[in-house]
Amino acid sequence: MDILLRDIRYGTRMLLKDPGFTLVAVCALALGIGANTAIFSVVNSILLRPLPYVETDRLVELREVKQPEHPDFPVTPATFLEWQKQSTTFEGMSAYYNTNVNLVGTGEPERLRAARVSSGLIDMLGIAPERGRDFLPDEDREGESMVAIISHRLWQSRLGANPGILGQTVKLSGNNYTVVGVMPPSFSFPEAETDVWLPIAFDADDRQAFGAHSLSSLGRLKPDASIQQARAEMTAIAEHLAEQHPDMKSGWTVNVVPMLDYVVGSTRLAVWGVEGLLALAPTDLPRLTDVGIDTRALLFTLGITLATGLIFGLVPALQASKADLNETLKDAGRGSTEGARRHRVRNILVVSELAISLMLLIGGGLLIRSFWRLQRVDPGFNPSNALALSVALPQMKYPEKSQQTAFFGQLLQAVSLLPGVQSVGGTDVMPIVNDFVLGVVVEGRSQERSNLPKTRYFGVTSEYFKAMGIRLLRGREFDDHDRADSQRVVIINQTMADRLFPGEDPIGKRIHITMGGEIFREIVGIVNDVKQGGLDKETLSQTYEPFSQEPSTFMTLIVRSDRNP
Repeated sequence: MDILLRDIRYGTRMLLKDPGFTLVAVCALALGIGANTAIFSVVNSILLRPLPYVETDRLVELREVKQPEHPDFPVTPATFLEWQKQSTTFEGMSAYYNTNVNLVGTGEPERLRAARVSSGLIDMLGIAPERGRDFLPDEDREGESMVAIISHRLWQSRLGANPGILGQTVKLSGNNYTVVGVMPPSFSFPEAETDVWLPIAFDADDRQAFGAHSLSSLGRLKPDASIQQARAEMTAIAEHLAEQHPDMKSGWTVNVVPMLDYVVGSTRLAVWGVEGLLALAPTDLPRLTDVGIDTRALLFTLGITLATGLIFGLVPALQASKADLNETLKDAGRGSTEGARRHRVRNILVVSELAISLMLLIGGGLLIRSFWRLQRVDPGFNPSNALALSVALPQMKYPEKSQQTAFFGQLLQAVSLLPGVQSVGGTDVMPIVNDFVLGVVVEGRSQERSNLPKTRYFGVTSEYFKAMGIRLLRGREFDDHDRADSQRVVIINQTMADRLFPGEDPIGKRIHITMGGEIFREIVGIVNDVKQGGLDKETLSQTYEPFSQEPSTFMTLIVRSDRNP
């Protein structure tokens, strides 16, 4: 013990004697401990920790698949209802989709994140409402669906934590809904920001809609059913549907994925510091709100650091204390077997350290190179000094397309007059963020309806391309003459022009997109490609139509400014 204390005092004096070296060593240890703790904290929160539901190992996401163009796709209402009716390996199966509602009548209007869910979904997750109840099966029918379940946050912040909230009415997007439940504070589904849950209430048209891919689907396996059994059963059901509806379901199958795997997706990461990571992380990183410093990881990393220092410091010291000077000199002089063995062990350790360091260096270099290349990808638009703002009109107040067009026309005009605004445009589908896929029929061509080429669809205003910084390559942009009562027109991207009209001039050709009836639109322009779904995704066909010719109650304004917006 005296020798150990003497060594500690000696080491302390050496550290104080060279403060520069000491500072570097302490910083290296601090960075190592901090980085490892941060990495594990993020990985544990996002990838390893179970989802906050009951028996999550039995929860699976069900997605439609049509290779190669649609490896992961939403489910159509009619397909989901057939899955629900025919499957036997699931204890329950529900559908849902994200939406937005406007809360009015309780102070300032507020746009809320909402979800439409089929009956039984909340119960299937195993989380009971804090107050009230889940939706009843009868409430998930057309005409009986004017009920709502609200979040604890909304109940507290906007509804005054009213203990008599059950049975009260809230006005959402112009409609009155009766509150039947309040969820606990910890509940979040499908997103952390969701504040309202409403019944889907499939109508007669939905039950025939095999082509409208709009739903996410969640299932809970029976206790005695495996995921392999579920996949086999769902594949058989998909094949049966393809035989019954060859025009719409040919080539489509099902992917059954454990819910945790689906939520985290391809999020496998190396990161620096929890706060730094969260600041740099994309807002759609799954389970982002669950991330925090993991105390266990911090203590473990600190302990292993101290233990490593002690072991690698004490072992050589103990060996040195037992060494026989005469034997050491003999080993060095005649190259004994024991000495050679020690040299080999030392050499193996050195080579191993160099090999591992080289692997880490190469991996780090490849990661930096990938990040650098990703940063250089042209998204197809200019995000500098551009601001996006989404507006959703209540359908009850603006039921007519002419009303929707008039409202957004006045809004765009008012925003264009604000100081610093250079241009303002609108779209009903945001690039990168949202996706709306339709089939394409080229006039004069014989095409199978079940195998139509696909296009991403955008309804945009005349100033949209200017506001986004999307370049017109050929033809013309939209203008004020493209009204609801004029010739229907579209603009396509370069990829769509190359794929549908190789070696031809697309300008003047007519196409029909599978929306709004059998109406052919004339191609009047070609613009550059815009990335959709991520900078690393393959560029796909894109079709733009004047918003005035196909209006809706939703628009995202793109405002380009001459300053920081």
